[in-house]
Amino acid sequence: MYRIAMEKLLKWKESKRRKPLIIEGARQVGKTWLMKEFGQTCYANYVYFNFDEEDELKSIFQANKNPHRIIELLSMISGEKIQPGETLILFDEIQECPEALNTLKYFKEKANEYHVVSAGSLLGTILAQPKSYPVGMVNLLDIFPLTFDEFLEATDPALYTYYDSIQKVADFLLTETNPNEPVIPYTHSDVAGCLNLNRVTVSRIMGKFKAEGAVEYGRGTIRVLKRQKLEELLK
Repeated sequence: MYRIAMEKLLKWKESKRRKPLIIEGARQVGKTWLMKEFGQTCYANYVYFNFDEEDELKSIFQANKNPHRIIELLSMISGEKIQPGETLILFDEIQECPEALNTLKYFKEKANEYHVVSAGSLLGTILAQPKSYPVGMVNLLDIFPLTFDEFLEATDPALYTYYDSIQKVADFLLTETNPNEPVIPYTHSDVAGCLNLNRVTVSRIMGKFKAEGAVEYGRGTIRVLKRQKLEELLK
């Protein structure tokens, strides 16, 4: 399943200013799935720790602030050798352990070579109130329920492809024209070639736009009549 947030996670991984990441959001919006999918597809391996299910984890952070010692203990628990930049460290339900949340600042200061992603409910993370919330020492990413695009791609890939093509054609027409120059010397085949789309699909989309009064076309030209209608498709 595709989530737009995955692109943001990839940028975080490659950023030279990367800090430990906290993924926030309401429950049941896919935070855990997203973290694990990111670890599985973008790293050699990942280790996952859930503070809501594994109470013994809390004692590690209550007794230690040295991130390198914490890494050693987590490696023993997981049975995996945690490698900098190759192993993604996942902390789930981190609001259940304020000390772990506070420790993220030490990962930034002393062990930023390790890639750490944490997740917690938005309300829970706020109410945890650790002694020193790691302000400025972490990156934040808010996760929301599936967007319409994400839902459509997951449930009906063929319909999503058509919907995505509509957006591409609308964006192309808006980019290639302006209110003072609404006409472009393009055929449907030209548009299809520029966007790497099927010509029949483009003709179908252009027919839809024409029926809605957004464009008119003929003899190798396309005229945009109502930019607002096309702009609404991109919102």
